[in-house]
Amino acid sequence: MYRAFIKKGVKSEQQNDIDLEACKEKDSTVDESVSNEVKRLWELTESQCIKRTCQGEKCPQFDLLTDLGWDVVRVFVSSTFNDFFNEREVLVKKVFPELREWCHERGLKFVECDLRWGIPKDTPTGDTILVCLDEIQCCRDKNRGMPFFIGLIGERLCGAFLNFLYSCFFLKREQNTNAAFFLRDESIAKSVPETFKQRFMESEQLPKHHLQVMKQKLKERFLDQVYPYTCKVDGISTETGREQVKITELDDFAEKVLKFLKNAIERTYPDTNRNPDLVQSSSDFDKRMQRLFVMDNAQRLIGRRSELDVLRDFVDSGYSNDLEMTGKAEDWDLQEDDSKVCVVEGQSGQGKSALLSYFVENCLKENRNIFYHMVGSTPSSISVEVLLQSLLKALVPTTGDEESEANESNKESHNVAHFQKLLCKALSSFRKMQDKTLVICIDALDQLEGNSALDHLSWLPPTFPHNVRCIVSTSLHRPTASRLFEYPVLKLDLDPLPEQHLQQIMTTYLGNFCKKLEPGQVEKIIKDTTADSPLWVMLMAEELRVFGDFRLMADRIESFPHSLDEFLVQVLGRLIQEDNEQGLIKKVLCLVACSRSGGLPSQSLLRLCGDLQTEEELPLMYWAQARRTLKPYLRVSMVVDDTVTFAHQAVFKAVNSLLLSTEALRKDWYIQLADYYQQCCSEPRVKVYNLPYYLQRTNLKKRLVDFVTKDKDAYKLIPPWHRSHLLEAARCHGLADAVMPNTAPVLMCHSCATFSHFHPSCTWPTRDCCMLCSNYCGGGLKGVPARACARHAGARGPQKYKCLKCNAVVQEKPIGLSGPVVPTFAKLCSHCGFGNNGKRCAHLTCY
Repeated sequence: MYRAFIKKGVKSEQQNDIDLEACKEKDSTVDESVSNEVKRLWELTESQCIKRTCQGEKCPQFDLLTDLGWDVVRVFVSSTFNDFFNEREVLVKKVFPELREWCHERGLKFVECDLRWGIPKDTPTGDTILVCLDEIQCCRDKNRGMPFFIGLIGERLCGAFLNFLYSCFFLKREQNTNAAFFLRDESIAKSVPETFKQRFMESEQLPKHHLQVMKQKLKERFLDQVYPYTCKVDGISTETGREQVKITELDDFAEKVLKFLKNAIERTYPDTNRNPDLVQSSSDFDKRMQRLFVMDNAQRLIGRRSELDVLRDFVDSGYSNDLEMTGKAEDWDLQEDDSKVCVVEGQSGQGKSALLSYFVENCLKENRNIFYHMVGSTPSSISVEVLLQSLLKALVPTTGDEESEANESNKESHNVAHFQKLLCKALSSFRKMQDKTLVICIDALDQLEGNSALDHLSWLPPTFPHNVRCIVSTSLHRPTASRLFEYPVLKLDLDPLPEQHLQQIMTTYLGNFCKKLEPGQVEKIIKDTTADSPLWVMLMAEELRVFGDFRLMADRIESFPHSLDEFLVQVLGRLIQEDNEQGLIKKVLCLVACSRSGGLPSQSLLRLCGDLQTEEELPLMYWAQARRTLKPYLRVSMVVDDTVTFAHQAVFKAVNSLLLSTEALRKDWYIQLADYYQQCCSEPRVKVYNLPYYLQRTNLKKRLVDFVTKDKDAYKLIPPWHRSHLLEAARCHGLADAVMPNTAPVLMCHSCATFSHFHPSCTWPTRDCCMLCSNYCGGGLKGVPARACARHAGARGPQKYKCLKCNAVVQEKPIGLSGPVVPTFAKLCSHCGFGNNGKRCAHLTCY
């Protein structure tokens, strides 16, 4: 490509020479020989730069849309390495992830080309330049002849930086407006510690003068495409394993790059020029996302050819000799022509999704009638209702009016049981369509919502009609496996991939980002870590991709642990260390791990990570950055309040091992969650469900008792037996049986017994309520007499005790008195006084 570039060059019209005299005036120490050499090289380059205009030659037309009309946005980043380490870290770990998400929402696939490492270390400089230029050509081909190019310029011009010199004029020849050049303030290099200045500044005249002329040339040639920026030197950092100059205050730089690329992408791929079919189907966002998920995962499949053949045999004939039959067919009343379910089972991360995605792609290419649902591919895909609605549409296609009526009907009865009945009818109707067939493919049944509930997968039929083939997949999740294997099914076990296929997965993944490890390094990684799953291998490849110091690549590879759990601990530790948003990454991980149900609504996370005292939420910008950073490890479900959960159980284990290894470490987060639900939660049912749990975990008995006995929502929404259970831990453990000396009954004066004092929301008189949980125990419900141990009897003389509520002295057996002055005995309900609890002291010890 470089040679082709040289051959294309012809002498252009005489142009205004660069004002080298002005450059010399700025630096009077430049020798004439240096000035002449720079002038000669730039004249040579200038002679090969052709100004292409619309009058002469039209730009070539590119048709590189994916099957869904998804364009590929490929960005090339060029700079010297040592002095721009910090800027490249910001691009790779902050700017590009945000762009990738932004592009995904617009039906664009974002790929960055960051050649900090990936070119073999012994490669000659000339070949390195050719590799860089070839990558720019690839960006040009992918982006309709207008490559996206980011050039970072400081005060160094090493040999490898010549690729930038050539590429900038190559871009100019194409009249490219998608290239931008970011010039760092010259004063930064002067503030670098003396021992590191050679990494940031040139010491010889020739490269210095080259830089000076080049910067002036860029400003003349690219006008609005040159962006100066400032930053700050903040000492020396050893976070990467060797000493690096730490440069901070790069937010302005990141914002400029982000804004430029967004504008350039929108200009290159405007909505009006996008695939019309894509625009029309934009309302069916979930379906499009599932399609993209299938396409991406299908490309990742390495090996598994025998398993694919088994699935093809099953679809064609309903059976395969390589499938294991589970269960006994004679135990069920099955029709002979019924089709059994094919279950693909394997450990998490073994490549089940990639296998089924590749299989779905093949079926689509063969024009088979196929319905597929990849659980976890979109936020709403874990919903059973969403799955069944889509399946019903595949079985019984409807017109627009019929679909609208069906949706209205479904709103009235939006539950699994309703859809299950409709599914039975649809399958019966489809059985009669002898000329039609359907392949059903559902990935990751174990990730559906309610996967531990008693009715999990109750909607799944034991068999399907003879003209329907159903393939599902699951990890080793006991509730899911137990439910599936209740019926006779055909089972396909996924064994671990051989080492050569795992090596190929890592090589392919890195190759997508123009990176290549040294010979033998991939094999060493797989063998030393004992990696046995594609997920583990791809996570390691991603860690290497974002690692910026190629000199320490061998050390980074050596540091990889020998288990997936330990590796995740290492990765999460790095993310927390690199987080500069007030420890937000750590907060999110700990709060999700400590949540009662294993997940938190995103709105709750915003409040918890903000300021609870002022009720100020975390700015959405910070949350978006944290969510992008943790995207491989978190899953967001839109089914209920955008709930944030961990993507894998291994991530939960890693967080516990790294951040929550002791109960003392967990206690602070439990208290923070308890404060949030008690002070900020506006949903009574959510508060009542969560708050007692966190107060119990932190052993805050007084707050728990106050909430259960005084909060109105607690009385209305917590059933009596549960209130009794919550208060049991706060009861005195002393015995108060009537046969024991110094024990006494719990009494109330007539006034306190008449009015309702036990709970603000209770309308029953105190004498008819349980003194602990306020449950009604009057009328025909005879409660258990409440008694106090010797410690809490509160005797004030013979048979004289304090009133439970007002502390007035009450006589147990008033002589010669009757009527209103007779004391009332406090009661315990059947829950609080059941069994030996009736013989325990009825007082609470938290006061």
